[in-house]
Amino acid sequence: MFFECSVISRKGASVRAGDISSRINNAIQKLMKAEAGIQIKLYKRTVAYWKSKPEFSFVITQSGNETVLEVGTNDNVYKFIDKGTRVRRAMMSSDFSPKTHKRSLPNARGRGHRVAVNKRFNFPGIDAREFSEMIEEMRELKFSNNFAQYIIPYAMDLLRGRAGNPPNRYWS
Repeated sequence: MFFECSVISRKGASVRAGDISSRINNAIQKLMKAEAGIQIKLYKRTVAYWKSKPEFSFVITQSGNETVLEVGTNDNVYKFIDKGTRVRRAMMSSDFSPKTHKRSLPNARGRGHRVAVNKRFNFPGIDAREFSEMIEEMRELKFSNNFAQYIIPYAMDLLRGRAGNPPNRYWS
């Protein structure tokens, strides 16, 4: 999952364009870090009842005028459940009930356990839970609103030559 922001700066009357651009980029970085924290909390809710919980992390990359936030995990089990599989290689106990359901937060306690794993097993695949897509959809509008509410007014003040302070809190 990722969000993109672009910053285009013009020369201000009393402030150099590079200074404006770097100040705006710093404010965007703060917004991205706040957004990453919110998304990681949502991801952690998807594994609240798991015995071995994956670690979630974020990366903010900047290339030219673009800043990109990526939040996720490298855990294969989480990826199998999030994206789904065509074939299941694990045999589950007869009382098995999954802890997670498609596009659902939070998850449930579930029951049962894995009996065996073998490459020869060809059980029906895991239904994709689509957590990543759901979290991205949940946060896209709120992130856009935060950007419009905090970053754009700050950038406009800088472009008008007003030495404003960057926003120090992002709420939703």
